[in-house]
Amino acid sequence: MACSHENFSIDRAVDEEVRKCFDQMVQLEIEKLGKMTMLDPEMRRRVAIGRVLERKEAYKLAKKQYAAKKKEKTLVTKIEKQKMKSKRKQKRKTKTLLQKCLINSFLEERRRAKQIGFE
Repeated sequence: MACSHENFSIDRAVDEEVRKCFDQMVQLEIEKLGKMTMLDPEMRRRVAIGRVLERKEAYKLAKKQYAAKKKEKTLVTKIEKQKMKSKRKQKRKTKTLLQKCLINSFLEERRRAKQIGFE
């Protein structure tokens, strides 16, 4: 799952969404139950509330799982990018070290040649 602080923010956001339109959601569930069930109106309302709360929890879980997958992907890509950067840096370092060695050896040969020429 995603980090716990992300889970709390997801919980809070979903709870607020449900709070805003809770009565409408319950009313829709009561209509879905319809008159086919042999329940009195109070029991229909209770069953509808139960279904709304179950759906809310399922929605929370789905959002948390999505956030966890997204987080996992970003971590993996972040690690891969760091590896690529470190490989590039390694190549640059070896290239610059090689260049430095070649330059130093060339300069040293020139110094020797000058010293031999003067003596």
